[in-house]
Amino acid sequence: MAATNPGLTGMVAYWDLDEASGNRADSFGSNTLVDNNTVGSAAFVINNGSDHEASNSEYFTVADNSDLSMGDIDFWFAGWVKLESLSVNALLVWKSKNDSTSTNDREYSLAVNTSGDMQWLVSNDTSNGQVTWSTSLSLATKYFVVVYHDSVNNLVGISIDGAAFQTSAWSGGSFDSNGSFVMGRQALTGSNKLDGLMDEWQCRKASPPTIDDVEWMYNSGDGRAYSAYLPTPVSLAGAFTSSGTLLKKTEKPLAGALTLAGALLKKMFKDFSGSFTSSGILSARKIFTVALEGAITFSGNVLKKTFKVFSGALTFIGTLLSFFSGNRIHLTMPERDVHFSILERDKDLTIEERDTRLVVRKRQ
Repeated sequence: MAATNPGLTGMVAYWDLDEASGNRADSFGSNTLVDNNTVGSAAFVINNGSDHEASNSEYFTVADNSDLSMGDIDFWFAGWVKLESLSVNALLVWKSKNDSTSTNDREYSLAVNTSGDMQWLVSNDTSNGQVTWSTSLSLATKYFVVVYHDSVNNLVGISIDGAAFQTSAWSGGSFDSNGSFVMGRQALTGSNKLDGLMDEWQCRKASPPTIDDVEWMYNSGDGRAYSAYLPTPVSLAGAFTSSGTLLKKTEKPLAGALTLAGALLKKMFKDFSGSFTSSGILSARKIFTVALEGAITFSGNVLKKTFKVFSGALTFIGTLLSFFSGNRIHLTMPERDVHFSILERDKDLTIEERDTRLVVRKRQ
C-alpha cells in the first residue's frame, strides 16, 4: 500500500524544536515548550533538534491544559529520538496527577529503560496498560517513534521506524490528570531524565494512524517537516465563463426626487474675511503693448436706442418776468418736471428745472 499523509487531522501541537535555545514554539497551536535548565540544540533529522543533558536536568514543560489532557479518548504521539546514554531511565513524554512520579498516577508516559527497552504506558489512576517494543534501542542511533491509545478497540500500540504496530490490550482507559506536560524528565522532580536528542514531535487527538500514515511520516528515515503536513495549494488555470440566468439584480433603479434633510456637517468651502495687503517691492515691471491694425466695422442692428426723438412744436407758457443783459433770460413756467434743450441758429438754449424757473443761456 502507498504511504499516505495524515494531514492535520486531530493535531493539537507540533514542535519542530529548531530553536537554538530557550522556549520552543508550537508550530500548530499555542502549547509553547518552556525551557528548564537551558536545553541545548544540535543538528538532527530536520534542521536542529533539542539536546537534553541528564546531568544538568534539562527538560521542557507545558502547564496543564485541555489540549494535552486526554481522558479516555483516542490520542497519539510521534517524533524522533536519539539516546546518548542510559545511566537512568530516559523519559521522553510524561504527564501525571499533581506532577507525581508514581506509576499509577501517570496519565501517560513514554520512556526507555536502562536496558534500552522502550515502554508506552497509559493509566486510569488506579492501574495501567503498557506495551514494550520487542527490540532494544541502541545509543547514538536515531529512531522514529509512534505510540497511541485506542479507546474504541481498547489497545495501546507502538511502532518504531515505520514497522508494524505492536499492541497490548487495555480496557481500563485513561484519566484526565491535572499535572504539567513534561518532555525530557519524570514529572518535575523525578530522577529519571533524558540524555539525548528529540526532533519533530507532535500530539494528536485522533484515531490511531494507519501503517501507511506511519511510513509516510518516517519517509525512509528522512522524516517530514511540519510544512509537509499542510494542505497543498491548488492552482486554477483557464477562464471563468458565466452561464445561466441572473437570479438577482446587482443594482436597483431609484425613482422620485432626492430630498436633502438634516444639517450640513462640513462646509465644502471656506469664507475669508479681511483685506489683502501687498508687501515688498516690485522687482520688475513689464508693459505689453499690442498694436491693433485695421478698421472697426459695426454690423447688425441697434437693439435699443440711446435717445428719444420728440416731434411736434414747443410752446412756451407763462410770462417773461424780466430780461437781463449779461446773456441771461429768466422765464416763469407753470409746470414742473420739464427738462429739455432748444437749438436755434447761433444760440444754444438750455432749459433746466429750477424751482419752476427756466434759464436760457446764450452761446458764447
